[in-house]
Amino acid sequence: MGRRPKENWEATLTEWGQRFEKVRAERRMSYNDVVATLRTHEGFEKLNRSTLYRWEFSNRADKMVHLVGRKEYALQVITQLSTQSPASEFAGHLIDELREMEEELQRLQNKVRQLIAATTFHRSQ
Repeated sequence: MGRRPKENWEATLTEWGQRFEKVRAERRMSYNDVVATLRTHEGFEKLNRSTLYRWEFSNRADKMVHLVGRKEYALQVITQLSTQSPASEFAGHLIDELREMEEELQRLQNKVRQLIAATTFHRSQ
């Protein structure tokens, strides 16, 4: 289920589908990678594999004016991606957040040390 027909499936691709497959191959992205990436962009929060599949193979989707813009935007998003997988990008974001938290923790530790020093000084007098 959800798999492409084995024989000559490339012949049934729409024009958008051919461009999509080319970009997907260049970026070495799976369908799941594409869906995960696009879901982070506004307007694609509910995107799923079935929708991408329909866009690739259905000529009806090319005739629906509101879909043409979405499909082109989706292709533009994928094209402009770095070659990193979404998992690597997500890990990078987490690492950046951890660094920021570590810096904040160091600032708070310095404040605590200053407060301890100040209260110790006041008690000794």
